[in-house]
Parts: sequence; C-alpha cells; structure tokens
Amino acid sequence: MNTYEGLEEKNTAPFLKVHSDGSLRLEVEEGTPKAIKRDWEMDGKTGTKFELIYKSVKGIISNISLYKLEWGTNLVIELTSENGQKINISANADKQFAEDMFAKIPNLDFNKVVTIKPYSFTGKKSGKPIKGVDFVYGVDKEGKDIKTENFFKKWDDDKKTWVYMNGLPEPKGDVEKFSTDKWKAHYLECKIHMTDHFTENIAPQFVTEPVPSEPLEHFPDEEIKPEYIPF
Repeated sequence: MNTYEGLEEKNTAPFLKVHSDGSLRLEVEEGTPKAIKRDWEMDGKTGTKFELIYKSVKGIISNISLYKLEWGTNLVIELTSENGQKINISANADKQFAEDMFAKIPNLDFNKVVTIKPYSFTGKKSGKPIKGVDFVYGVDKEGKDIKTENFFKKWDDDKKTWVYMNGLPEPKGDVEKFSTDKWKAHYLECKIHMTDHFTENIAPQFVTEPVPSEPLEHFPDEEIKPEYIPF
C-alpha cells in the first residue's frame, strides 16, 4: 500500500512507567537484549511482561498532563531529548511517586534539561517506606545533585517540624491523637490542594493533547497508615 505524502505520523512516544520499587520500566518484546521478565498478578488476573529497567531519564519537559483511565488517573510527563526524541514518564496520580512530583513541579524550570530520578527505600531510623521522585538540575561543587525543592512544605531543622507553604492545609487539632480516619482526611485534603494547583497553574502552560492510547500499569491500593503520611 502506498503512503499518502501529506500524512503525518501519530506521536508514538514510548512510556517509562514509575514502578513501585523506584525504577523506571519500559515494556518491550520478549527477546529484547537486557530485558527482564516479570510475572504479575492483580485483581485475579495474571500475566508476564518483559521490561528494560532504568534508574533515571534526562531531557526538557515538553508536556505535562493528567491522563484519565478506566481505573483512575496517571500523571504523564513528556520529555524531549537534545536530538528531538520524545518519551513519556507515567505515574499513578494516587500514589506517593506522583504526589511527590505534584509537590515539586511548581518549582521546575521548564526551559532547562532536567534528570528525573524516582527513589524507593526504607528509612534507616524510622523503618518506614520512603518514596518519591527527584528532579535534578546538575551537580554542585561537591558533586551532589541539585534537587528541586518541595513547593508546599519545608523542614524547619530548629523546630524539628514541617512548615506548610503556598496554601497547603495544615492538620487541624492534636496530631498525636489523630485516628487513621483523620489522617486519611488530612492526606486527601492535601492531595486535592496540590492537584488543584497543578490543574489551575501548571497544566495551562502546556498543550495537553491526549497521549497515545496505551495500557498504563497501576498497582493495588495500599492502606493509608498514619506513620506513612508524607506531611
């Protein structure tokens, strides 16, 4: 079949998915060099995927959008490399990775090359899971990553507490007496505030065309425990 010369190919930028272990994963065909086999089971269904695993990706942010799916919403960041190649980074909008991204995106410089590095580890002192995404703009004189700060809160080392900024709701009442339900309510209030800020102030800066229709992975909901609340 001949191809009509006036046709323009649809954007089929690949998806790097933020995995629960803090890696970036690109689903590929079986037999792809360096691909890792992963068996999965969820909601009574099972399957096998072959993935290339990465720890970071670099480029200029050319688009950010919220992509609604049947089961929920994904935060999708499109990066463009120096030679014009595009790739999408996708994270479940209801999980810690995307929520950390929502907290840092307002402080990003969209005109500079940025390195995106997800992380997931267990705190040495607390023993609690710590997950998030670093946006890195080079290194300092000591060779340490120059990371984008949280737009909504910062740690006060003198008072040993978080300072809430830019309208992020503070917990109301004695947090020492908070029940799990109260923590959930506060957690949801903060998430709504950050998502609304993104929708009203960040998304309009981009042409948020629908991203390619591709199955985006999600993970079963985890119980929200007070000690895991990232605020």
